[in-house]
Amino acid sequence: MDSTRRSVWRQLLLSATACAVALLLGELLCRVLLPVPQVVQVAADPEGPAAGTDLDPAEFVFGRNPEQGGLYVNTSAGRRLRPNTHVRIRKHYLSRREIEIRINARGYRNRTISAKTKPRVLFLGDSITFGDYLPEEETFVRRVETLSANGARPLETVNAGIGAIGLQNALSILMETGIGIDPDVVVIGFYLNDFRPSPGITILMDHPLMQRSRLLYHGNGALARLRLRFAKNPDGGESPLPLSDWARAVATAFPPGFGDPATDAAAFNGLIQEHFGDWGGAWSDAVWERITPVFAAFKRQAEQHGFQLAIVMFPVRLQVDAEFVNDYPQQKMKAVATSLDVPRLDLLPELRQASRETATPLFYDQCHHTPAGNRLIAAWILTFLDQLAESGRRTEMPAD
Repeated sequence: MDSTRRSVWRQLLLSATACAVALLLGELLCRVLLPVPQVVQVAADPEGPAAGTDLDPAEFVFGRNPEQGGLYVNTSAGRRLRPNTHVRIRKHYLSRREIEIRINARGYRNRTISAKTKPRVLFLGDSITFGDYLPEEETFVRRVETLSANGARPLETVNAGIGAIGLQNALSILMETGIGIDPDVVVIGFYLNDFRPSPGITILMDHPLMQRSRLLYHGNGALARLRLRFAKNPDGGESPLPLSDWARAVATAFPPGFGDPATDAAAFNGLIQEHFGDWGGAWSDAVWERITPVFAAFKRQAEQHGFQLAIVMFPVRLQVDAEFVNDYPQQKMKAVATSLDVPRLDLLPELRQASRETATPLFYDQCHHTPAGNRLIAAWILTFLDQLAESGRRTEMPAD
């Protein structure tokens, strides 16, 4: 009996030792092959009370205390940035840089908004507009302002972008706080997954073990991506959208296949299906039927409050890299914008040409742009805004 007990303990000890060695080897491999984990620190910014907002501190996603909290808050109207917050990110997972993010009292990544002294351009959008992976001065929103300062018509730009939001959420932000700053122009930065909240959400984790162990950090990230990939919606519950029905209709219109999606149209269609819950949904006519009324609501707000509405459309990287042009979502946007008489800037042709003329990367991943990409986008947007002004659209200060 004693020998049996000793044998069992010996087997348990050997198993525990083997597990410990495997974990140690896994950690060593992760340290050699994988990047340093992103570290996020969040603190209250002593800028004053959150004027112009009605956010309930009890709804903070990551806790009520600043030292425990995160960048985002949930409200009944959707995701928002926590007002008066200062965030430091070390080794951002996209840019690998040290990033500081300051959120003002209105919940914008922007300086405090004072009395208007020049035409004011409000930018709405998701993480592409928010640009949490770059210093503020390198985001295209701020670069538009900087470039305009050297021209005949300096602009003030305001960044109201928020990571992982959709078009309806952007409309809510405009109505809650955007109209109150009296914008002359409101630019909707539209990406292909904005018919729904983006599933590409990176949870801000600051647990000491996650900082010390690359195995835990990257393993947790991989599990989170798998959960999002196979979830019925980004939150893991039942989707309110009939995505399966829509995807089948798109598969009929764009038959999927195999091969290199950069050179083979059927293989491109296969990726549309694979990413249908994200950017691939933009190939669905049903998706455009769903979001066209939201654009119409933006237009009504513009007419009611006297600002110029404009749309800037961001492509997915695959559209830029492909040897052929597949611009079905851009054509759908053209039809919507034309019907509503809303000026639009389609960045796909510009990015395709620029990517073939330079060896400098313009994307970090499928949609987020490098500093070089942001510089080009800012120049194109400023030209677009100047053309609006020259055509007589409202981009000048109103008369006193």
